[in-house]
Amino acid sequence: MTEKGEQDKVLSRLDQIARVLALGLLRDLPSKQRIELLSTAGFTPSEIARLLGITATNVRVTMYNIRQAKLKKKAIHARRSRR
Repeated sequence: MTEKGEQDKVLSRLDQIARVLALGLLRDLPSKQRIELLSTAGFTPSEIARLLGITATNVRVTMYNIRQAKLKKKAIHARRSRR
């Protein structure tokens, strides 16, 4: 096997290990928090979906809802601080 092939194999294995570790750390959290943390860690919606056994669409919708809730919370806080 070429050096490039060996590097790809090692990187792939490290990726698998990272995924297993991520799942272990997130095991006891609610689904919404798992998705948010995995997204923050740089996982794509497709990768998160594979890790959690759900659809990528479900992940995208959840991420959208999380962003909307944060925007709403930020707007409420801004209104309160103006008073």
